[in-house]
Amino acid sequence: MAYSLKHLWEGKAPFQRNLSGRLWQWRHTLTPPSTEPMIYVAIPLVAKDRADDWSRLERILDRTLKSLLHQTNPNWQAVICGQNEPDLTVKDPRIRFLKYPEPSNFSDQRGKLSYLVDDLKLSSTGDGYYFALDADDILHPELFSHIQSDNNGQGYYLSAGYMIDAKTSQLAPLYSPHSPLYKACGSSTAMRFDFRSDFQFEKILRKRGKHGSVPDNVAYYGFEMQSIAFPSVLYLVNHGENMQKRRGKIDSKLAYISDNLITDQIYIAKIREEFKLDTLDL
Repeated sequence: MAYSLKHLWEGKAPFQRNLSGRLWQWRHTLTPPSTEPMIYVAIPLVAKDRADDWSRLERILDRTLKSLLHQTNPNWQAVICGQNEPDLTVKDPRIRFLKYPEPSNFSDQRGKLSYLVDDLKLSSTGDGYYFALDADDILHPELFSHIQSDNNGQGYYLSAGYMIDAKTSQLAPLYSPHSPLYKACGSSTAMRFDFRSDFQFEKILRKRGKHGSVPDNVAYYGFEMQSIAFPSVLYLVNHGENMQKRRGKIDSKLAYISDNLITDQIYIAKIREEFKLDTLDL
């Protein structure tokens, strides 16, 4: 009987998620966020034997980590999870490697994100936001400052950014409502966590699902993630190590850039300056 009841609310159907969320809200009392929330940056990294060019992948990850160093709010830590530790030029005490204990497979990204939740649970007794970052994307320097100053205690999803061809530097906008960034790019959600008194948020972090569904999935638990509307992420494609390439979807990404290409040179220069692209060799 106990198994049957658990099975009733642990499924993926909307009514099951709604029941599970209501039970979670009934069992747990939320406390206001602290004044200095930490941002935990979870970076899943593909295994070396799955990479076309491991040294190129290391250079791409280096560039992503350099964009983290440009963040104007320093209260973050980044954890890279993978089977093989990369040789990086970026060195910072806020960045560390977490070895993933499972053998490589084509789609182990979700498992690595869950393993990073384990790490957060073990390493944190505070609160903040769990931000999943793909190992090739570039963040706006003001993104973490915005999250930490607004600090809504609900979480955030990123509605706006740009897709950029890493080979040509051509740019296309990813704006809501027609092409919101969080639907296209994995580096797009900051989920609330709070481990100050117990591990109640562990379940929610594990139930994030696909990046485009995170706002809907956490809503079952009573969290209303807010949109960050300013362009906050550069979603890189066509550098040879994208998941889209492995899944055969890169052509559709390049077609999107071609159809929505930004041609205004003043606008392009502004984007490059805001994201400090000249310092990132892109």
